[in-house]
Amino acid sequence: MRKPTRKTVRDAIRASVPDGKLQRAKIVLASKEQLNGAPIGGFTEYDRANGSGNVIKLGAPDSDDSKGITIRGHETRHATRHTLKRKKPLTENEAIAGQIVDDVNIECTALPEVSFDGLRPYKRAHMAVAMDGVRILKRNARAVANGTVADSVALRNGQLLNAVRTAAMLHHYGQKGEYRSRERGYRKVREAIGDKMFRAISTVIKLAKGKRSRAKAISVLVSLLETEETPETEREGDQELPEGEMLSPVTGGDALDGKMTIVDLRPKTVPCDKEKSISKRHTPDGVIINPARFVSAIVSGNANGLFMRRVRQKPGGCVVIDASGSMGATKGNLSELCKLVPTATVAYYSGDCSGRGDLCVYANKGKRYNDQLPEDHLHGGNAVDLPAIKWLMRHPKPWTLVSDLEFCGGVLGSEIVAHALVERAVKRGDLKVYRSLDAAYEAFGGKGDLKN
Repeated sequence: MRKPTRKTVRDAIRASVPDGKLQRAKIVLASKEQLNGAPIGGFTEYDRANGSGNVIKLGAPDSDDSKGITIRGHETRHATRHTLKRKKPLTENEAIAGQIVDDVNIECTALPEVSFDGLRPYKRAHMAVAMDGVRILKRNARAVANGTVADSVALRNGQLLNAVRTAAMLHHYGQKGEYRSRERGYRKVREAIGDKMFRAISTVIKLAKGKRSRAKAISVLVSLLETEETPETEREGDQELPEGEMLSPVTGGDALDGKMTIVDLRPKTVPCDKEKSISKRHTPDGVIINPARFVSAIVSGNANGLFMRRVRQKPGGCVVIDASGSMGATKGNLSELCKLVPTATVAYYSGDCSGRGDLCVYANKGKRYNDQLPEDHLHGGNAVDLPAIKWLMRHPKPWTLVSDLEFCGGVLGSEIVAHALVERAVKRGDLKVYRSLDAAYEAFGGKGDLKN
């Protein structure tokens, strides 16, 4: 069978979109050589200059293999269903998440009913592309585990986005004869990204199916994406939209966070170090000198008391403690923990039944709060687990979370994202989780029972 000419392919693309939406649009076809192994070879461009939102350009491969068939079908369905409506400036992660959610919406759209199974080749092509996505996930996960590829934020985000799109295609096209392939694909995706993360992306897919829940789907996905730790990661209000953004306006990625207030408990008057304040002066070679004895030692010629004993201290980092009723946080046990990690930033959080809560900074820069924990900031519940975990991950490592991981009570879906973030950070070795204050006390090197 002869391969269709490029003119025939262009005519077929125009004819597949109803109401003549592509009549005046430019159709750009790319060959395999032009794609050169690019992971995505299609795009749909909308009219921004005139504000009409109509499709003015559509790009796709000209090949008749599974990838070419899948991408052409995907882009023509974009042109059929979607128009450009969003004008709100986005961060990079919001823009990427919006595009992936739109792709999921397309892939999960029911195909037209026909009297015979004329769509079987189309479905099989999509399933083949989905299984190729599974192989990429496996290959990347194996390369990171073997050390042949360096782990990075870009790689982890790429794995996550690939998993969302791949799982959506497995779900929609892995029916009937492809059931076994779908289940095998699900298992491999779960192994590559983790159980909790797989559950989170399943939530994204479920929300992305509906037009009204699309903004929530983007919020969930943005919360799962990581951001490079550079000054440029701050939100830029004048960032341009990428091609292909459509449907309803997006809600910012913090929509899942609820209402958490950061409270800095003051004054912080007591040194966390049980022997002395950590505000010491160090000579260039690392010898610790007692500044109170410096002048008298020179005058008298007596060095007694001049040199102080070195106290080995663990790295600072950040410790966040779940202060819901089940955890039992008090002034006594928090102060005992601070003695063991005197250079760490220590905070505790709790929420109420309305989805609001507080995160209280108890210790910072070597000193801690010395009064009883304020009752008006102890709400007895969770509700703000997700924003508290995000707060922890914005601070220098090492990260420590003291929690029973019974996340609940917050914005619907936030507990799923919180579990996924914790799972990923623990798997990467960036986060230590202790299920109780006693377990944290023992891990920090405490002896005996933790005082309350």
